Amino acid sequence: MAFDIRRLEGVMVPLVTPLDEKEELDGKALEALIEHVTEAKVHSLFVLGNTGEFASLTGDVKEAMMRKVKEIVDGKMPVFVNVSDVSTKRAIKGAKIAESIGCNAIVVCPPYFYHLTQDSLIEHYERIAQAVSLPVVLYNIPQYIISELNVETVKKLAKDRRIIGIKDASGNTSYIENLAIYFRNAPFRIYQGDERNIEAALMTGANGFSASLSNLYPQLFVDLWDAFGEDDGLKVHKLQETIRSFGNIYGITRNKIQAGLKYALSLKGICKPAVSEPLPELDKFEKFEIERIMQQYDIRCKHTK
Repeated sequence: MAFDIRRLEGVMVPLVTPLDEKEELDGKALEALIEHVTEAKVHSLFVLGNTGEFASLTGDVKEAMMRKVKEIVDGKMPVFVNVSDVSTKRAIKGAKIAESIGCNAIVVCPPYFYHLTQDSLIEHYERIAQAVSLPVVLYNIPQYIISELNVETVKKLAKDRRIIGIKDASGNTSYIENLAIYFRNAPFRIYQGDERNIEAALMTGANGFSASLSNLYPQLFVDLWDAFGEDDGLKVHKLQETIRSFGNIYGITRNKIQAGLKYALSLKGICKPAVSEPLPELDKFEKFEIERIMQQYDIRCKHTK
């Protein structure tokens, strides 16, 4: 099935990468996870992002993840793949693998480790866009990457029709607001990557969002998107507040996104809690807190049905 990527919007799930104890891809768990999120009728999948542990996985596991997701999805929805790396050539190599597998678009954050000028970043993205036929989505996540894509750089890159959008996970509400307003009547796609600020982003013109928690409770995010489309502001606000209440599921200091999500998913029988080294694991108190949050939410849902 052909997808018009430039018209894509809604809920993009940044999939966790299910692993076994040897840090190899757990294919059966991945099937269960994708079945879980697609039952909620999410709109697209984002593979190997920060939630998917891309920076600490081997090349073999990354490629296996791409191939298995494409096999399971079988053309039923768009698959975006993060091919970010520490150099342009390495990112291009990942992009060509994604292209050969048949993914629908690639996502690229600035090269990490080195501090780069905005001109260097523009050249980096243009070279990647020239190297493959897949559309390119920018990925701004400065809390993990030394170099940030500033607003003017995004505007310049958007002039290249091969660069079709951005996922912003910075948590900077003014950043995504400026972009959403500037691109309001343009085909350039704006995705909010900070689930605490989905409501504000949609109100200013964002086209969708990519939230880690949608791995666990995808229906919550589909309901929010549908409520926004129905112009039900009160419901959107209530769902946003519910989403914010899940903060401690990522660890008490919000620095264990992968471990927290995987432990929560393990409680649902979807995947093992294994994360790739050296990502931190949860302590006993954090596990207890996740169990409390999930029980509280599930009970609330039962009472409101």
